Amino acid sequence: MELSIVIVSYNVSHFLEQCLDSVIRAMQGIEGEIIVVDNHSVDNSVEMVRTRFSMIKIIETGSNLGFAKANNIGIRHSEGKNILLLNPDTIVGEDCLLKCLDFMKTNPDAGALGVKMLDGQGKILPESKRGFPTLWISFCKLTGLYKLFPKSRIFNGYYMGHLDYEHDHRIDILTGAFFFTKSSVLKQIGGLDERYFMYGEDIDLSYSIQQLGYSIYYYAGTSIIHFKGESTRKSNLSYWNSFFGAMMLFYDKYYGNRAKSLSFFIKLAIIIRGVVGFGRQLLNRAGPILADITFLLLGFYTVKIFWSLFFHGTPYYFQTQAIWFNAGLYCMIWMITLFLNGVYDHHSRLMDLVVSNIIALIASLSIYALIPEVLRSSRMLPVLLFLWMLVYLVMSRLLVNKFKIAGVSSVGGSLLIIGNASEEDQVRQILKKHQKYIPIFNRVDQNHSFDDHSLADAISVFKADQLILCPSIGSAVKMIDIMSQVPEEVEIRILTASGSGIIGSTDKNQQGELMTFDLTYNLQKIRYRRQKRFFDVMFSLLVLFFSWILVFFQKNKGRFFLNIVHVVLGLKTWVNPRLDEQTGVVNPVWRPGVVEPLNEFQRAGGKEFVEEVYKNYLWNYSIWMDLDICIKEINHLDRKAHE
Repeated sequence: MELSIVIVSYNVSHFLEQCLDSVIRAMQGIEGEIIVVDNHSVDNSVEMVRTRFSMIKIIETGSNLGFAKANNIGIRHSEGKNILLLNPDTIVGEDCLLKCLDFMKTNPDAGALGVKMLDGQGKILPESKRGFPTLWISFCKLTGLYKLFPKSRIFNGYYMGHLDYEHDHRIDILTGAFFFTKSSVLKQIGGLDERYFMYGEDIDLSYSIQQLGYSIYYYAGTSIIHFKGESTRKSNLSYWNSFFGAMMLFYDKYYGNRAKSLSFFIKLAIIIRGVVGFGRQLLNRAGPILADITFLLLGFYTVKIFWSLFFHGTPYYFQTQAIWFNAGLYCMIWMITLFLNGVYDHHSRLMDLVVSNIIALIASLSIYALIPEVLRSSRMLPVLLFLWMLVYLVMSRLLVNKFKIAGVSSVGGSLLIIGNASEEDQVRQILKKHQKYIPIFNRVDQNHSFDDHSLADAISVFKADQLILCPSIGSAVKMIDIMSQVPEEVEIRILTASGSGIIGSTDKNQQGELMTFDLTYNLQKIRYRRQKRFFDVMFSLLVLFFSWILVFFQKNKGRFFLNIVHVVLGLKTWVNPRLDEQTGVVNPVWRPGVVEPLNEFQRAGGKEFVEEVYKNYLWNYSIWMDLDICIKEINHLDRKAHE
């Protein structure tokens, strides 16, 4: 067998579908196999593969083993002379695999190769070719010097900026998204080092191959789409923790005994890079929040002066103590409400802004009635602040969206579809389901022949700021070629092969975006999981405050207090369905629950009844549902948490 392709998948069903569709076409004329190793996905990845791609071998791990272990499982089941480790969020051209096989045959010194990678917007990903991260190269990457001298061998060694993307080159490091190598080489190495969970295994594998005397190549003769660039999720603390651990493992493995002093400085550079990188990403994420806080406080000061002059005839009517307290109170209420309603998520809607402001106003007026008289100012201040924030938030987001300052979902613009009429109808239905308002739809037939000028002309004529490519285009090579021609200001997405979803990645610093026909539980959405976590903490504090009464209603008093602590720490949640194999319901909430949406009497109502109750809870979740359930089960807060 000539080639085995190993794909490790985790909860990316629609991206995997598109990937497999492209890989199967690229395998035409090649004696080979495709192996999907599923890392215990909770979406329909396994079912989708078995239904749509029955010829593909799928292996279920039973738990999330990480990238290295899962790949090794696939490698052990492979039979090909060559092995391609491929990410599921990729699209390969029809000629890609044949060209890679030919290159490996004509270059016997090649131990592995990577190809030119384009992101979800058709732009070249710099991680297509990388240098070994020495102390100096890491320093230049850390300090940003590589950005000042992008084509310098000295300052941009990390991305090997002195080497162009249009010719083949020997390089140091390949990315794990597309790692083409020989099975004999992997056997010599012993596979991937399983101590790496998610990051660093590609650097370790590349280095190990070179240690055996083989060369690592960047091959410019073909391209792939990789929807998520290397920067994905760098704003997440767990990323930097995993990255730091992986790099420390690498340098301990290869430098620990031979160059302790060098190792110390490299480790120091890794720590600094992690801290600075996380801090920078955190600051970028906090930018909109800080801006909103600034305008909120400015607005409060403005409406305070206005109302004081208008109603009382003096700008100094309100007491300083009350004003300071009210400013802090309203700021806290507004920001918590905006956060819980997903306004700061990557794809928020204008409706979220309006709803959040209404909730914040109601909460402010309600709390105002409870605070002491000495700390009150006027009920008109939160009302006027509501109008100020509504205008500011809507106008600021419209401007942000227009000038592409941040990731706010589109609220207008023109969409150009390349595909047939049936696909246009599918796109319209999906966008409508996801409440994406696109005022103007235009379509170009999939058989149209594009070059650099004609595509640019079409985009210009239709004034398109969004482009959706459809399966009827036929060739992945043609699709990749079209994507590489699209101007930077135009967002690109792809209708999946089955027509059931739209995938894309408008920002390599964010996870890939997915819109589907599939029905989505509320608790699958991050804003509702965030609200659930908020309820858990607040209800725990409320229960703790009244624990001197509630404890007498609990049989196991020790477990009652332990549950409170565990919920506050995030180890448990107050309400969660008790799901088992019989229910057939997938639960997106991983924390064990203390109580469930139905009692023991209702649970005896049969499997179908239980399923409907659980689905209703997951589908229509709100904080009020949790509150209602917890009040009804107030005597059972001492239960042992169930999975």
